[in-house]
Amino acid sequence: CLARVVDYSKPLGGGPLGAGFDFYFGDDVINQPPFLWIEDNRCLTHPTLPNHPKILRGSSNGPCTPDWDQAKVLPRLTERAVDYLRKRGTGKDQPFLLYFPLTAPHVPIVPPGRFAGKSVYGPYGDFVHYVDWIVGRIAATLEETGAAANTLLVFTSDNGSYAGNLKGHRPNGSLRGRKGQIFEGGHRVPLIIRWPGKVAANSRNDQLVGLNDLPATFAAILRNPIDDGTAEDSVNLIPTLRDPEKSVRNS
Repeated sequence: CLARVVDYSKPLGGGPLGAGFDFYFGDDVINQPPFLWIEDNRCLTHPTLPNHPKILRGSSNGPCTPDWDQAKVLPRLTERAVDYLRKRGTGKDQPFLLYFPLTAPHVPIVPPGRFAGKSVYGPYGDFVHYVDWIVGRIAATLEETGAAANTLLVFTSDNGSYAGNLKGHRPNGSLRGRKGQIFEGGHRVPLIIRWPGKVAANSRNDQLVGLNDLPATFAAILRNPIDDGTAEDSVNLIPTLRDPEKSVRNS
């Protein structure tokens, strides 16, 4: 049993702190064991159960903390994100970074009860509504703290949707393929940016960009050039963010 072999009291190596983040709070993977909470480089809870007694569809079973509820993971992560913004977002001259990778709409599909029936596309659609609500709450918190006018807010995804077409709804639009496939539907993702005074509201940009361009872009904003060999192929997007007609690539 993995729960008995692994010493969960020891500090974890690598991870977000090893990549330069000041702190971390979250789980391991929403649908993969071990099911426990991690803060910085320490496990807050220890999985004493060999398997999750109520594992949800789309998940692999394994070591589990007692009373672990997969449906409560994202709500708790959201509260921690909001708490962080309220603490750090009030100082206009104190830059901050919040990286908040949502566990939705990834499996397991667990929209909160108040979102049940919000979509005609079933639980998956309800879960997407929940994502919209969370993003709205993050944006609202930035407004409440007075940080919104001076904050770059980025919404994106790591891959195309895995879900197939649902009652006429096409998660990947007109693109062929889905998550896990080489076709464009598998790797083209939304990139929505709100940056008051820098990016025009309701504007559209058709230039070729990638998520690997974000490091160079953030470095340029901070006026902190990245070292050679770091963030390979990363391109500063500021010129095209300010003027959608400008391309940042030759091909």
